[in-house]
Amino acid sequence: MASRHWTIAYIIEKYARRPIRSITMRQLMNITSTAPSALIRNAEWLREEMAVRFAHRLCDFNRQPHIVALNPHIHQVYELYTSAFEQLVEFPPVRDEEGESSFTKLIEDVVASQGNVVDQMRRGVKDLKTICPDVSSTLDNFLERLLVTRISRRVLLEHHIGLHNPRPDYAGVVHLHCHPVDVIMHVAEQVRGICKQTFGLSPPVNIKGNLETTFPFIPEHLKIILYEILKNSMRATVEFCTLGNSLGSIPVNDDDLPPIEIAIFKGQKDVIIKISDKGGGILPQRLQRIWSYGFTTVDESTDSNASPRERSSELAGYGFGLPLARGYARYFGGDIHIQSMLGHGTDTYINLNHVGDQLEALADWSVTTPLLLQQVDCHGGPTASADPRKEYRYITPAGYSHTSQRPTSVWNG
Repeated sequence: MASRHWTIAYIIEKYARRPIRSITMRQLMNITSTAPSALIRNAEWLREEMAVRFAHRLCDFNRQPHIVALNPHIHQVYELYTSAFEQLVEFPPVRDEEGESSFTKLIEDVVASQGNVVDQMRRGVKDLKTICPDVSSTLDNFLERLLVTRISRRVLLEHHIGLHNPRPDYAGVVHLHCHPVDVIMHVAEQVRGICKQTFGLSPPVNIKGNLETTFPFIPEHLKIILYEILKNSMRATVEFCTLGNSLGSIPVNDDDLPPIEIAIFKGQKDVIIKISDKGGGILPQRLQRIWSYGFTTVDESTDSNASPRERSSELAGYGFGLPLARGYARYFGGDIHIQSMLGHGTDTYINLNHVGDQLEALADWSVTTPLLLQQVDCHGGPTASADPRKEYRYITPAGYSHTSQRPTSVWNG
């Protein structure tokens, strides 16, 4: 067992020395061919790239304080990642249709098995805050890398899976003509229902601006972003106008509440969605912490009174919703900015790149100081430092055009 442990640790470190090869939305949209040769090439690229991305995050786990590794929820995520990494590196090179079919089944299982990662990390951070608040406050960068890299893996894996079940007007997971108004209306209706169930009231929603705007985007990402912002805005509005009694009289009907105002703008590179509420704004000391994972203004003791849908959603808050929403926005070159006026309300600006020329926001998250590679070989003995680039070969997915900014070398397993 000890020998196997060192072998796996060595292999993880070796893969972690390789750079993550980010791609752009435009390149992702070019990976559309369903020809067997293209699917085989994509699968082989994913087999290599996913192993690298898992390796980086596993090394990241190993660099956290020991108390983090001891947490059972966080350790469960570590075990899931280790299992996925081992399955990927042990899977033979994809060279034919049978191999591609087996690989697709493997990545379907990997995606399904990691569906609760966000919830497990949330539970782990909650535990750490209780036991050792100082440690939990140092985890933001680690969690940002972990969760945004998770977004990247799911996008690439689900994109390949989607090629086996093509949909009209889609390139894999990318909607070629994503219509923000449709997504906003769908999410607003969903959140209003939850707000109504929780508080008995929900503010109206008004939409204006460039209502005909469409652009290539992943609708599920936009839904997650909007869900979190609208949930916060509606909750703040209802609480401010009832508990704070800002209107001078207690609102009885939805129309008694100030509406959530949403405006859509399309510039040369970005689509901007502005969401404005009159929910009283955010206290300055809280505004500085809203992007910190685990920070929440919700009293955990009231969780049992939340709606069933709110309790079951991994984005229902608990300090992960807002920073994770920003991670989705930043993934392909967007961002979220918040301006708040205390006593009045909050304006949230969602910037989304519609040109598709921005690389995945992962470039600075490579592990640059491997620990084990210079200490042990596959059998646990000492070894000289090796240059893993000598063991690389070159491969890119079908439809992907690489440049000098995107290293394409991969391990010849």
